Amino acid sequence: MRLTEHAAPELALCDAQVVDALGHLSIDHRTVVVGRHYLDWSEAQFAEALDVAPGTVKSRLSRALTQLANLMEEHHGRS
Repeated sequence: MRLTEHAAPELALCDAQVVDALGHLSIDHRTVVVGRHYLDWSEAQFAEALDVAPGTVKSRLSRALTQLANLMEEHHGRS
């Protein structure tokens, strides 16, 4: 399973594999994934709430989605 920024909203939060994979992310990365794709916060909203630059939010989200995709692929490969 390849996860992209556009595919992530299609995942159900109750999916045990997704919840497990999210648990392996750092708190910063988990926060932006959940906020962006489950709460539908914009990068600007996150930047303001976290008191960081919008580019920081974008970078964290990109890294988090890459890591999440890798974790999901690892799990899928073991199944």
